[in-house]
Amino acid sequence: MVSTLLLQIDRLPPHVILVGATNHSELLDRATWRRFQVRAELHSPSRAQATRFLEKLAVRLGGDLGFAPRTLADKLMGASFAELEEFALDVRRRAVLELPDANLRRIVQERLEHRRSQASE
Repeated sequence: MVSTLLLQIDRLPPHVILVGATNHSELLDRATWRRFQVRAELHSPSRAQATRFLEKLAVRLGGDLGFAPRTLADKLMGASFAELEEFALDVRRRAVLELPDANLRRIVQERLEHRRSQASE
């Protein structure tokens, strides 16, 4: 797989700009890293940044996410912006599927537990 990726990158014409992203940089071969001239590392949001992001996300999604944004930010500490959004969307989807009796707090608790169990595997 790595050889195929490197071969395809090497075959790109010089006018092409390749942009890549990974959540697991440690899994990439050093030969892959040498193909990229510029690298930028994006750190996880702070508690304050995550809280503001979750507040805006709740408004965009049309309401409550089951817990206060700061509480969720604390419970999801270390998550990227993309992971925060994925979590919120997952909670909202599950709530819609459980209508009219959706319990957002329970759904959030279940998704947090699922996330913890995934991280420990």
